[in-house]
Amino acid sequence: MVLVQFTVKVPDVDRFTKAYERFLPMMQERGGRSAGLYQSEADPTEVTSLDDWASHDAMHEASEEIDKQFNEEAGSGDLDWETLIWHQAYGGTLEGAASGRVLVQFRVAVPDVDRFLRAVETWRAKFEADGGRNPVLFTNESTPSEIGWFADWPSHDAMMESSERHGEGFQADAGTEGLDWETRIWHRLA
Repeated sequence: MVLVQFTVKVPDVDRFTKAYERFLPMMQERGGRSAGLYQSEADPTEVTSLDDWASHDAMHEASEEIDKQFNEEAGSGDLDWETLIWHQAYGGTLEGAASGRVLVQFRVAVPDVDRFLRAVETWRAKFEADGGRNPVLFTNESTPSEIGWFADWPSHDAMMESSERHGEGFQADAGTEGLDWETRIWHRLA
């Protein structure tokens, strides 16, 4: 099983969302499972979809069948898409953010994936006590040392407060002090 993350900046978020909702049953008929379509907090024109597939090849087979029609309806055919293929390393099924909450995504290339995962397990209860739920971690198919960490939080502020309380200790355990982290805050569209 792989998580496929498509990210793109679109001229019309509502049009894109309607197309996503319309094509979702077609994706599901071909074996995909959606964890949601999200809008970036930092750039409202940017959207990302998170979809589980049996394999990278299964996603490509489905894409060949529906991409052209989807892109025509969504207005996204000539846009610059980022595609990430994630392999699960920790946690349960990515369910995405619940209503009224945000999906926080961290990306970081780590020197020791196993050490990082052990640190997540050690610190998980503290993050959950601060409101973080359903942490699911992945490694990037093309760069296995890159971690994609997704978790459902009450808000961006709640995640930041937790990071201020526990960030240094977590990073010491994870071996990630001084590394560049990318943090994305996603709001559910569909």
